Formats: sequence, structure tokens, C-alpha cells
Amino acid sequence: MKKIESIEDLKGIEDFQDYFIHFGIARSSKRIMHHKEDDTFTVHHEIDDTFEEDVTMEDLDKSNIGIAIQKGNFYSYD
Repeated sequence: MKKIESIEDLKGIEDFQDYFIHFGIARSSKRIMHHKEDDTFTVHHEIDDTFEEDVTMEDLDKSNIGIAIQKGNFYSYD
């Protein structure tokens, strides 16, 4: 597992990759893909199988993912 230090670390992902927010003994799994052409992301929330599309860096930074990155609780499974 690798700690994600910033949203910039999520750029350049050409296919969905697996990430998670670590809540101690629980995890919230996410699959994220970056779209270079318009610099947006698609986020798949595995807990309820929902998708968010056209997510900007600013939107991501304000989301639970951005908060988890700031707190040092967001990781890739790599």
C-alpha cells in the first residue's frame, strides 16, 4: 500500500486504479481514473457502486478524498 500525498499523485492514471480511505479498522474503497484531455476524474465508490464523472481537482480536494489526503489517510493498493 502506498500513501497518496496530494491530488497531483492521482493525475496520469489512464485506467481505473484502486484506492481507499483508511478509517482505522475500516476502509472505504474507491476506483479513480484521470482524464488528461479535460483534466477531470471519474470516481467509483465501491460501497454503493455509484460513479461521479467530470470531477475537477477542486471538487476532489473538497470531497472526502481530499480531506483524507490532507489527513494522511488515503492510500493506493499498490
